[in-house]
Amino acid sequence: MVFPQLAIDGLRMFILFAAATAPSTREQSGRGHWTLSALGGGFGSVTLNNLDPKRMPVELELDDDSKDIKVKGNRRFRPAKKEAGNGPKRQLQLRAKRPDAEACVAGSFKGSGSSSSRVRMSIDLTTGLVDGQSRGFLEIRHGDGVGLVVYRVEAVWNAAIDGFSVRARRDGQAVGSTHDLKGAHQLLLFARQSDADFSLSAAVAGFDEGSWDDEVQVYNTLLDDEAANYCGAFGAAGLDKKGSIYFANLALDGDPQRLGLTDAEKQLAFNLQYAGTACGNCEVFADPHDFMTNIILARDWAVAGEFAWASAQTLLKGLIEDGTIAGKRAKRMKLSVRRGVAFSKRAAKLAQKLVDKGKGPGDSSAPLEHLGQWGRNLGDLATAQITGFNSSSVDHVYDWATF
Repeated sequence: MVFPQLAIDGLRMFILFAAATAPSTREQSGRGHWTLSALGGGFGSVTLNNLDPKRMPVELELDDDSKDIKVKGNRRFRPAKKEAGNGPKRQLQLRAKRPDAEACVAGSFKGSGSSSSRVRMSIDLTTGLVDGQSRGFLEIRHGDGVGLVVYRVEAVWNAAIDGFSVRARRDGQAVGSTHDLKGAHQLLLFARQSDADFSLSAAVAGFDEGSWDDEVQVYNTLLDDEAANYCGAFGAAGLDKKGSIYFANLALDGDPQRLGLTDAEKQLAFNLQYAGTACGNCEVFADPHDFMTNIILARDWAVAGEFAWASAQTLLKGLIEDGTIAGKRAKRMKLSVRRGVAFSKRAAKLAQKLVDKGKGPGDSSAPLEHLGQWGRNLGDLATAQITGFNSSSVDHVYDWATF
């Protein structure tokens, strides 16, 4: 199959999930590891655990045979080898319908500058895997279509070792070295860039999403343009009929560009993230069982959250009126923002009441902690929705992504 050089505009969610937070307090609120300091730059990370196209805006990249592989999202994954890392119970399955099948999910992340990306690649059975041919890959495309350079790390099925041989390709040509990962049925594929230094590697997946063993580097080079834009893709090739490769835990750490949104949408995303951050900090300082409990600071953050949610509601109204945000996305976001406004108002009112009564740490602040938590969760949900997340469920966001 021949893939187009320009990636489809896919998982913009990567871009805006890594948005503005205040790490010193937000990281203590119990939901993962937000680390980005500002919307316009900084360093952030997010992992998309389940890549079901019905929830996440992923797209199969078109080639000259679109019917050779069936893409099945949210498929139950049962590792055949008990000693293998479990991975998510639900994963994206690429299943071949005919011999020599190949497919690529493109546009999964975009950005520039120093960054790292990884994806978990797994097999459950060896049925349909062709020795020396069947492979899964992670691909990074540097450039803007002119002088595009494609780097790929591939894991090729090796029946002799009941595992995969890992290799690298640059514009389809072999580069670097090849390493065997004996007995490995679940791997992590990596692409890392630090300034001009670029490398491709792979490792045996661990039991946890962010753990691995026996990492091997297959390629390392210095980039001509370290600041060039890039986009990424993952996929499978060389599968025989009924052969399957699964993907999950698509992760990005770095300094991503926020592509695909208008300036007004970016401003809305900033307000939503700040609203969620403020409510999250209110939650932290209202926790009756935490040494950081401070009702006055909780009140201040609750008020900040209330103003941020109100501002986001005004911005969203304008974007809906001018047609920038429309359809189901508009309906979902209106609901999320309306709920965020309501929870933040209640939080600010309750916090002020506690301050007026001179209440300190204790059970009296537990309801305020709960309201702050909801405000934070809705901020994450609304940000996901502006980038294409197809759900109105807070639980879905946290089930399917790790921040």
